[in-house]
Amino acid sequence: MKTMAKNREQYKSKILKTELITPNLRRLTVDIAGLEHIDSNARGGYIKLAVMRDGEELKRSISIAEVDTEKKVMALDFVNHGGAGPAAQFAREATVNSEITFYGPGPRRDVDTTCSEYIFVGDMTAFPALKAQLELMKERNEAKKCHVIVEAKSSEDFSYFSKLEDYEHFDFTFIEGNFTALSLLENLKKTSIDTSKNLSLWCAGERLAINEIRGYLRENSELNFEDKYTSSYWQCGLDQSEHSKLKKTDVI
Repeated sequence: MKTMAKNREQYKSKILKTELITPNLRRLTVDIAGLEHIDSNARGGYIKLAVMRDGEELKRSISIAEVDTEKKVMALDFVNHGGAGPAAQFAREATVNSEITFYGPGPRRDVDTTCSEYIFVGDMTAFPALKAQLELMKERNEAKKCHVIVEAKSSEDFSYFSKLEDYEHFDFTFIEGNFTALSLLENLKKTSIDTSKNLSLWCAGERLAINEIRGYLRENSELNFEDKYTSSYWQCGLDQSEHSKLKKTDVI
């Protein structure tokens, strides 16, 4: 397990491009020329997007999908759900040459490369960070079994992983449809996991869904993960501040 150091300084830059890369994912390409602290290691980490509302600065965590140090750009992928939250609204209204203010990057949570079998679970909010972990494993030529369970609103959103699907060690399960708190867990239960191996779990997404998985793992001690990361990124029906308060009460 390895993380990067946090950076709490504020930075301003320009948006170079905005596009829908899947029906429900919007990508903002940001200029990082002069921001030498943002390098390839930031891929899969996050920034804290700073947005002003009613005179107050609101911060929202946004995963870094890609960093191109030659072109001096980074890509930020937002779930394009049409909501009124500050991050969703910012991404929807962003235009070429508009300004972006942010802190970071913050740490990427890497899996333990000494494990022998991996399970990745996530909804669309986790796509950039989860994809980064898979890309790193492929780049290292890891010949280890990886079960990947991902959920999206549309089957077209799974094209996000199209360059990884042909890697022989990745076994993808795609869940299409409107969110339910149990869909990720139900598919995790169906996954054939070799409990005799050193297991790693990387799991992120909606809080209620993540807590269902945490509860299942507590009740099934035979699923003993030597490396385990479970993180809630949001909660259905709540704004970010409400989610953050409840998140602190969760049993991990």
